[in-house]
Amino acid sequence: MASIHERVPWHQGEDAMHRMLHVPDQENPTNPFLTPYAARSLQSSPLLALGTLDDTGRPWTTLLGGEAGFARPLAQSIIGIRTLVDPVHDPVIASLLGRGHQDNSVDPSTKNRAVSALAIDLATRSRYKLAGKMVAGDLDHSAKDSDHGQVQPIEAQMVIRVDQSLAPKAGIVIPDFDNGDVLYLTCTTETVIGKDAAVILPRSSLAVKVHLEEARFIKTGLAFRARRGESSPYNPPVRFLATERAGVDPPSVTNQNVCARLIGKELLSPSIGRFRFSVSSAAGTGRLCEPGQYVALAFDEELGVGYSHMRDDDPWSLNDDLVRTFTVSSPTRGSLPQDEFEITIRSVGKVTRFLFRQNIRPGLEIPIKGFAGTFSIKQPNGDVVPSVAGGIGITPLLAHLPELDLKRTKLFWTINTRDIRLVVDTFDRYPQLAGSTTLYVSGAADAAVSGQELQTNGAQVLRRRMEASDVQAERGLSTTWYICAGSRLRQELLSWLSAKKIVYEDFDY
Repeated sequence: MASIHERVPWHQGEDAMHRMLHVPDQENPTNPFLTPYAARSLQSSPLLALGTLDDTGRPWTTLLGGEAGFARPLAQSIIGIRTLVDPVHDPVIASLLGRGHQDNSVDPSTKNRAVSALAIDLATRSRYKLAGKMVAGDLDHSAKDSDHGQVQPIEAQMVIRVDQSLAPKAGIVIPDFDNGDVLYLTCTTETVIGKDAAVILPRSSLAVKVHLEEARFIKTGLAFRARRGESSPYNPPVRFLATERAGVDPPSVTNQNVCARLIGKELLSPSIGRFRFSVSSAAGTGRLCEPGQYVALAFDEELGVGYSHMRDDDPWSLNDDLVRTFTVSSPTRGSLPQDEFEITIRSVGKVTRFLFRQNIRPGLEIPIKGFAGTFSIKQPNGDVVPSVAGGIGITPLLAHLPELDLKRTKLFWTINTRDIRLVVDTFDRYPQLAGSTTLYVSGAADAAVSGQELQTNGAQVLRRRMEASDVQAERGLSTTWYICAGSRLRQELLSWLSAKKIVYEDFDY
């Protein structure tokens, strides 16, 4: 029997991935036998993902479930499984137990077939990987429901010997725990890293391309149901393929490395600041971006802590690529040199807090992923064009101001008193905008800035929140409204202005 001190070498596929991703040499945590910890994890898990290869060598995966203990150790490195299964449509059960035997016994040809497994306990967010060979198994009784002609789940028993056995193929199972529908996929895969990954999946340095070979969708094919529990904090955010968000996700600025160097910082309030960057000459000449677009900056070199399997103290950081997108608030035709831009941001998270702590003297440089975005304000046919901004959501409009006729602009701006200095700064920079603006101010009064001061600038100031009648009662405005606001205000405006054409920046990059 293998010693617990015996070191298991990495699989050749694992070695290849380590080399590609420059992972330092480390001990393989794989054991060539069922450890006591693995045995306890298996016995306490109510879910077991089980995978194998069919007769043509294609991988399939299924999901088995039951009361904790339906899968358990029987002897050293031997586990047994006893649970309900779909004996007809489930590709894993068909491959391991076969079809059509009168005694429902295991097909002799499947003995020693490679098996992989993942014991899962969603309540504790724990799992344990297993791999081995099929030893024996059987199906207990007929699978046919004579009354309805439908396949019914029946009990299956399997015995598996655990060892180290890895297959470089992928089978995927997608279950619906509510209605029991299940989708089985068998595929080949291709791992893509670095810039090649970002071309396929923007903002990613590692991606896996899945080439589908066959899919089987079985209604009510899952042999158990589950109750919805608390969502895991480790669930990653959805990322879209480049083909799904053409023109929205940033392309690479260039094939070379391009950085933004922090050269200016101005705090407008304790939580809002304006940051100026210069772009390395590798970006080329001409406008860096169009008004209303954003810049994607990569902070992994400054804030990344490397790979970790779990991070219970900060679970969201596990799937955080530390790429952040900020609206470029400086005009593209203005007083700044062509190789400079500004962002106006609120300190709300790890990256923005990092920027607020920076001193400009050391010359912080952040890699640029690119500039992108499709939000653009138009003023056709002499119309007065209305815009609605929520707080710091004003930034896409700021970049447009020098190119707009402010006499044909109507701005509805909701602001909290804690951010009123942003309003004062904006009116100082663009005095004509005040006369075209209605401010909706909420929160405790700011002793340093009075409503009278803002009204003197020409703005209409209302100390309340915006209401539906404020926008619905307006007359003589363009039928196209531009919205730069958070999701809650945006949804209200979409409801209030349902008869209008709405162009909005949703900030959900």
